[in-house]
Amino acid sequence: MKFSKMLLSVLLVLVMAAAMFAGFAESAPVELEIYCCYDSTNGIDPANLWWWRYAEARLNEAGYNIKLNVTGGLNGDEATQGKALRIGSDNLPDIMFGFTLTGPEIVLYGDTDGLLLDITPYLNETDMPNAYECSQTNGADAFASSVSPSGKIYGVPYVVDRTLGWLAGTSPNFNCMFINTVKLEELGYEMPTTVEELYEVLRAAKDMETENGKPMIPFLAADGGYINQAAFAYQGFYGADQLYGITEGVKDGEIVLPVYTEEYKDYLEFFRTMYEEGLISSEFFTMDGETMRALALEGNFLIFGGNVADITNVPEEYKKYTALAPIQFYDDVNPVASVTVPYTCNRVWASAKTEYPAEVCAFLDLLYDDEAIMSYVYGPVLEDKLGILENAWVINEAGNDLVHANVGAEQKYATINNLQFDEIAPCGLIGDMSTYNYYAKNVVAGLDFELSYETYTDCITGETVTVTNKSGYPEKYDTSVDAYYRLNRYYAWIDNLTTVRMAILYCTEEESQRMTDLRSVLDNYVRENFAQFVTGGRSLDEFDAYQEELKAMGIEELLDILQRGYAPYIESVFG
Repeated sequence: MKFSKMLLSVLLVLVMAAAMFAGFAESAPVELEIYCCYDSTNGIDPANLWWWRYAEARLNEAGYNIKLNVTGGLNGDEATQGKALRIGSDNLPDIMFGFTLTGPEIVLYGDTDGLLLDITPYLNETDMPNAYECSQTNGADAFASSVSPSGKIYGVPYVVDRTLGWLAGTSPNFNCMFINTVKLEELGYEMPTTVEELYEVLRAAKDMETENGKPMIPFLAADGGYINQAAFAYQGFYGADQLYGITEGVKDGEIVLPVYTEEYKDYLEFFRTMYEEGLISSEFFTMDGETMRALALEGNFLIFGGNVADITNVPEEYKKYTALAPIQFYDDVNPVASVTVPYTCNRVWASAKTEYPAEVCAFLDLLYDDEAIMSYVYGPVLEDKLGILENAWVINEAGNDLVHANVGAEQKYATINNLQFDEIAPCGLIGDMSTYNYYAKNVVAGLDFELSYETYTDCITGETVTVTNKSGYPEKYDTSVDAYYRLNRYYAWIDNLTTVRMAILYCTEEESQRMTDLRSVLDNYVRENFAQFVTGGRSLDEFDAYQEELKAMGIEELLDILQRGYAPYIESVFG
C-alpha cells in the first residue's frame, strides 16, 4: 500500500514536471531565420535594425510569440552570392527578404524543385488579412502576376499606388505626343481622331510658311521614339511599349508579336506614307535626341513626339500645346495604352521546408499593414515604444509636418533613406508601400492632411482604377510644365488606358536562353526591314514573303514560348 502511495506520488510529480516543461515549451518563442539584402554605408549589422524588433512586437500583439534571427548580405554581389549559396545548397532560411525571383527561377525552384513555400493556402481574410485585402484592391494585378504556371504564389510582391501624373513611368506608349493648337486653329482643323484626318492636317501643315524660313516638319519625331509606340497603341496592341513590333504584347486577350500579324502591314504603310510625303523628317532614321530637341526649339512643326519641356518652360508658350488624342486606325478597334506596372513580384519569399508556415505568413502579412510599412520607412513616430532609437519623428512647431533630429541639412543623415538603412530597416521595395508617406502624417501623427483620389475605367477589363494625387499636380497645372504635360496627356488618354501590361514571364532556363538566341537574330532583322519598307528600299508587296522569312527564323517558336509563359497571367486577367 505504501509502495502504491509512493508510486502515485512519483507519478504526480512527473505529471506536474511534464506540465511545467510543456508550459515552458509553449512560452518559448518560435524562431524564424531570415536572410536579408540590406543597404548601409556604415557597415552595420542588419540584425540590429529597429524594424525587426518592431515586427516582433506587432506579431506579439497579434498573439504570435516569434523571434527573428537575422543575417544578411550587403546589396550587390555579396547579397546576390548569399542568395545563390543558400538556394544552391538547399539550405534556405525560413525567409529570404528583399530578393527578387525571376520567372525561370520561380519555375525551377518553385514548381519543379519544390523549394519555395506556396502562400496561396494562407492568402485569406483570416491568416493574411492585410495581404488578402491588397490582392483584392490596389495590388490585384501584382498578385495575379505572381501566380506560377502551377497556380501557386511563392512570394509576396512589392506594390505601390498608381499615382496621378506618374501612371506611365518614363516610357509609356501614350506619353509625349503634343500638337500645337494655335497652328491647328490657323489651319482651320479640329483635333484629328483618325489616320486619314491625321494625314490631312499634316499635309496642310507642310505648306505652312515658317517665320525663320527653314523647312516645316509637320510631325517632328525620331525612329524608335514615341511615334513608334503610339502607332502600335493606335492599332490596339497593348501590354508593352512597342518600337518595332518584336516585343510581346496583347491584342484580343491573347499574347502576340505585332510584327507577325496582318496589322503590321498597315503599320508599315503608315510610316511609308509619312516618310514619302515628307510629313516626318527625311532624317527620321538618323536623328538623335539632341538634334530633335534643337529642331523643336526652332518651332517648325505641328506635332512633336517628345516632352513639352523640350520646347519651352514658359506657361504662356507650353499651353499652346496639348496632348495628341488617340488616333483610330480601324473603325472597330480602339487605341489602347498600358500604364506602368506599379509592382515587383516576389520580393520576399520563404522556404517550403519551414517548420512554421503559419508564423511565416503572419510575418509576411505584416508587410501589408499600413502602420508597419510606414514604420519600415520612417521608424517610430512621436516615440519609440521599444526604447531602442534615440530619436523619433515629431510634429514641427507649425504643427503641419514631421521633423527628425537626425535627418536634414547638417544632421547625422542627409535623407530619410540614409536613416532607414542605417538604423531602421534593411532595404526598400518590400510589401505594400502604397501609402506610407501619407499614413505617417495623416494617421499616426494626427496631422490634418487629406489625400485626394481620382478614378477611371480600365478600357480592357472594365474595372474602376483608383489613382492618388501625391504631388499636387492639379494645383501646379498652370505653373509647372511637368504637371501640365503629365496631366494633359493623362486626360487625353483617360478613356483608352488599361492596367494590363506584360510583367513576369514564367519559363524554364532553357526556354529563356532559347528566347535570347532567337531575339538576337530577329530584333536586328526586324529593325533593318522596318527601315527598308519605310524608305522604299523594299516594296510592301513583299510583306507576305517577309512574314515567311520571320517564320523561317523561328518567330513562331518564340511566340509559342511567350504564349505558354504568360498563360497564368492572361488566364488571371481574361479567365
